[in-house]
Amino acid sequence: MIVITVSYKNTMPRGNNKQWVEYVTCDKTEKCLLYQEGKCACFRYLIGENQTCPNGRWNRLEGYTSRARKYADFASKARKDYAPTATEFKDKLCLVADYVYLPLPYLTGCRNEFKGIEDGRVVNKHFVKIDDFNEDLIEELVKFVPYAWFGGAITDYQNKHISKFVQQLKEEMPVLYGMWEKKYPDTANKFKDVSPVGRTAYISTMPDGEIHGWVKSGNVLTNDNYTDTFFFKGTFGSKKPLKVIVEITDDMVAEVTKSMMVDENTKFVD
Repeated sequence: MIVITVSYKNTMPRGNNKQWVEYVTCDKTEKCLLYQEGKCACFRYLIGENQTCPNGRWNRLEGYTSRARKYADFASKARKDYAPTATEFKDKLCLVADYVYLPLPYLTGCRNEFKGIEDGRVVNKHFVKIDDFNEDLIEELVKFVPYAWFGGAITDYQNKHISKFVQQLKEEMPVLYGMWEKKYPDTANKFKDVSPVGRTAYISTMPDGEIHGWVKSGNVLTNDNYTDTFFFKGTFGSKKPLKVIVEITDDMVAEVTKSMMVDENTKFVD
């Protein structure tokens, strides 16, 4: 058994409700590029249904009520036996074994539903079989206009989510992007000058230069005028600012606020 993602429920000290643990198992982890990065596209929403990759299966194990002797033992044992091996992922277009994950909202649940949902090409709201993910489906996704139940078009879909989707397609699947661009040049040209501002990038892949008051040079960030410290202002109580040098790690990220903060080598979180 491979545990992908997990959530726990500890009941209140009184009552007849039982504890439980929910977890996802998957038998396609060897083929899943996302899982190889320690991530999974299955996760729980705070409200509503769980998001489920077609390759994953949600499982539920019930424990005991608060009156049982094994109440405390169950929670401890569950966190040990069902420790997750991957973190939740929902922000970027990616391959999950034999499916493509679409990080797009509003494909369903609106006044009009995306055609790919209706005909079964898009399953579980966000997943498309690799063979069905072609330039024609991409064009349909890009041109889709969802409508609110009480109101007009949901402009965020086109202005925010589709712009980012096209950028991600170009970065993650350049061959397919080229096929779509060739078949639908008029649509593709509308996204030629889309700005990366607002996206989140890995600092280690950003070019040298200023990043939110810090200066990146190689694998370090330097701030010659750092005064925003938790314990004191300046150097040990003086008004002189600190010079701080931080070594950049692979997991450090920053929001892109200027186009010059990225180049062709930059990798994005979203």
